[in-house]
Order: sequence, then C-alpha cells, then structure tokens
Amino acid sequence: QDGALIGFAPFYLYCGDGDADRRLLMLGVGTTDYLDGVFSPSCQTKHIQTALNLLCEDEDWDALDVSQLRPGSKLLEAARSSTTPYRVFETERCSRMSAARISSLPQKIRRNVMYYRNRAARRGTLELRTSSATDCIASFDLLVWLHTERWRQRGEAGVLADDRVEAWHREALPLLARSGILRIATLWLDCEAIGIIYSLVDPADHPDRNQYFYLTGYSTRHSDLRPGTLSIAMTLESAFEDGVKVIDMLRGDEE
Repeated sequence: QDGALIGFAPFYLYCGDGDADRRLLMLGVGTTDYLDGVFSPSCQTKHIQTALNLLCEDEDWDALDVSQLRPGSKLLEAARSSTTPYRVFETERCSRMSAARISSLPQKIRRNVMYYRNRAARRGTLELRTSSATDCIASFDLLVWLHTERWRQRGEAGVLADDRVEAWHREALPLLARSGILRIATLWLDCEAIGIIYSLVDPADHPDRNQYFYLTGYSTRHSDLRPGTLSIAMTLESAFEDGVKVIDMLRGDEE
C-alpha cells in the first residue's frame, strides 16, 4: 500500500501424484497447528481479497485451499466473503483451557496434583523456574535430553531427532526470548530437572492473552512423581499469575 508492505500470505504450488488439481496450499499445512498470513493493523479484508483476486489471474494452479485458520483470521474472512469459490476446510481443532491456579482445577485433577507435589516435596525442594534470554539455550539442552530419552524408551525418535530441527530452534530461541514471547518452564527437584514445557505467549497487552504449549519433556527416572502432570499444573498456575487467559495445547487430542 503506497509502497509499504502491509501483508504477506505464503502459499506454495502442490501437484500430488494422481491428483488432477494443481493446488495452492499455505506453507506449513499438515504439520502446523495454526496457519495464516501476516498482516499489519492497516491491512483490511478488502486488501486481502484484492491479493487473492490477483492470484486468481495466474493460470498455473486450479484450486486454492485454506485450512487451520483461526476464527478471527483476516485471510479466512476474505476467503469466505469473496465471490471466488476458495476451498476453506475445517480441520483438526486445538485443545484450549483457561489458565488457573492449582486450587481452581477440577477436583480429581487437583487431588492428583496435590498428591504428587507432596510426594515430590518429601524427596527434596520442588521449584518451577522460567528461563531468560541468557539461559534459554541451556534450558533447551535439558528439553532435548528429556524429550529424546522418553521417546527412545518408546522405540521412537521424537520431533527433535533431526539435527536441522534442533539447529533451527537454537537459532530462533534467543530471538523469541528477546521479543518477550518465549516461555521455557523447568521443574526442578533440588538440582535435577524433572520436567520442561516449551511454550510461546502473547504479549502482555494482548486483549485475550494466550499461552501455547508447544513441546514437553520429563524425566522417566521420576515417572512415579508424574513430572509431566506437575509441570503442566504448575505452569498453568504461573501463567494465570502472569495474566494469561487461555492455555492452548495446540492440535491433537490431549488427555
């Protein structure tokens, strides 16, 4: 708009084997929890519709599919209100719950948390610490170790097995930390890390502040203390105290 970038919608052309349609799909489809474009506050639905109409002038694709878009997505609104028949798909939903203190959790869950927290306290000092920009890589090292250990016991590699994935996180983490949206919470029993949650959080001034639980790791050596349950419950409480409204467990059927 007047020479300034106000929107970015990343698509790629997909031609599957035996698929007659040449489809435009959003980058990350199939593996990403939420998809969307990136738009400035000045970018309106009509601007995105104009961009989609420009795409429709191309002849090297047959169908444009959009999926995993949030209800408030500008791209979703533009696609649905357009006269051009874009294919909008409702895909697997993300599990969401309110951030809450442990004392406010449902009775059965609260009792479990209190039981295992007391059990852990009899062995040592239990503490949840959030990493900073200076120690986020050290926290990530612990996450890689705990996450990989747990998956190896199940005979699988886990999502951090690929060196390229791990290298990408090591490059991104300091930037995420400096931007203020990174949260890596580590549960310590004395001097030993027994659980970690890697998450991202909306800025403090966001009207409906969400925290997104991306990846977890916990010590299989301390499985009798349910470190995964304790990590989640204590992080829920920490998020509530930090002004977070909603915890998003991202895509998948979370127990």
